[in-house]
Amino acid sequence: MMSTTRRGGMIGLAAVAGFAMAAPAGVDTITFDELAVGTEIHGQTLLGYATFSTQVQTTASPTVEVEGVPVPGEYGSGAFLVGAFDDFIVIDLATPVTRVSVGFTIDDTIHSSVQMHLQGHAADGSILVFEQGFPTVSGTWPAVLGDSASGTMVIESAEPIYQVGMSFALDVFATSFAIDNIEFVRASCNAADLAEPFGAVDFSDVVAFLGAFGEQSPLADLAAPFGTWDFNDVIEFLNAFGAGCP
Repeated sequence: MMSTTRRGGMIGLAAVAGFAMAAPAGVDTITFDELAVGTEIHGQTLLGYATFSTQVQTTASPTVEVEGVPVPGEYGSGAFLVGAFDDFIVIDLATPVTRVSVGFTIDDTIHSSVQMHLQGHAADGSILVFEQGFPTVSGTWPAVLGDSASGTMVIESAEPIYQVGMSFALDVFATSFAIDNIEFVRASCNAADLAEPFGAVDFSDVVAFLGAFGEQSPLADLAAPFGTWDFNDVIEFLNAFGAGCP
């Protein structure tokens, strides 16, 4: 079945691989609402392409976890991610992006100033962009803490970002952070735009799909039943490829 599916898919893909079209990228947002309360974020893959890992910078700290629903209007309306200041969060992106936006809150701002650090890496690990900033709105921690504050950090790059790192400057009084609504602007234009140059579909995307399909990668699992790589995924890819990047 699998060999037949691949063979048929290759014939069809070759027939439509002779053109390329350009288009604007799509936007995806991680809200953590799909994860159960108490889920450890380390090793979780969200959106089908964003895989989280956590590292401890100095001393031992609680694992970053998803916690419950905050007070509506104070910090979103759903689940959020909470961790200690020692935690460094890394997001590896199977689908590269050009812009990342992160909403964050810290639990203490009275005694000293605290910055969030956000950086984007290229495929080879080199840093493409780095930004740091302070919270701008007071009193928004999910718990009842009057000296908390929140803000939004944004990084943008003309080159594709394949990895995102975020951390907070260590502080004596502030101990915890929360993040929510991580927004990605994909470098690709649709499900068939799997390889550089992004923003156009061409034969490199066909090769990338066939490789992902053979490896049973989530990048090629485009249609139901999800978790199974079959002719439905090939058809979905062909449809997206045929639509191009309008």
